[in-house]
Amino acid sequence: MKKLLNFMLIISLLIIFSGCNMYNFHHGKRPIDFPDTKWVSDDPDVWFEVDGSTDSSELYGKMLENGEYIDIVVSWDSGGAISIYRADIKEGIEYGEYYNWLLYGSCKFTPERLIVETYKKNKHANNYKDLIFNYQYDEITFIKENIEQNKTS
Repeated sequence: MKKLLNFMLIISLLIIFSGCNMYNFHHGKRPIDFPDTKWVSDDPDVWFEVDGSTDSSELYGKMLENGEYIDIVVSWDSGGAISIYRADIKEGIEYGEYYNWLLYGSCKFTPERLIVETYKKNKHANNYKDLIFNYQYDEITFIKENIEQNKTS
């Protein structure tokens, strides 16, 4: 009887733990997984860097807005979505405060590219947001550059 109870306990624990998502399926493909890189989009003009000491999900960069570069904060969620905030209003924002995002979209990750699908492409996703580019892009593609290469050029 005790063996049966132990067996049932083990099976129950396995069922419970199998329902938990303990693995990030984007690991190894996200920009955050590539230290000392710069991720650049030419159209629109946006970039952000992953420095060698980065341990968080927030990255910093710049975006061209009305002919001037503004500082931005790029952050991720575990589901593969990206949010971009103005750095000057990021202070004091609670995590995930939807109304302060300039851009929010889903990501396709590869080791060399990051493709952000915007609301225009994801019409059924009603929480996607694009306050900076006014929904003129279906996708925004970032290409990985090594920062060391940029410094020697």
